[in-house]
Amino acid sequence: MSKEFVLYEEAIALKELGFNEPCIYYFITKNFSEPIGTNGRVSLTATNKDTFDKMLCTAPLYQQVFRWFREKHKLFAPVTTNGLGQYDFRIGLEWSGRIWDTYEEAELVCLKKLIEIVKAKK
Repeated sequence: MSKEFVLYEEAIALKELGFNEPCIYYFITKNFSEPIGTNGRVSLTATNKDTFDKMLCTAPLYQQVFRWFREKHKLFAPVTTNGLGQYDFRIGLEWSGRIWDTYEEAELVCLKKLIEIVKAKK
């Protein structure tokens, strides 16, 4: 199941870009890089909520992030296969120019490229 979630480094970059969609898991940015659930293992009190909110970073699913890029930034980025077990992606009309052996590798590189594009626009 962990493959479904964006990695910690990308989650932090997304937070800096303004991604703040509801998620079922979070990273605690101090001392943790593993997602934690909202299943009661973390408790908030009125006195520490503001501090704790600053320490939290959503751990979104890849599908949530790609939807966010489509809806908020109008960036479409499908990962495709060449039918030979290799993968590529394009952003808009531009192909990546590389081929990856797994879908997950292509998806992660695509996500990093989307983050880079939005950062450059800011």
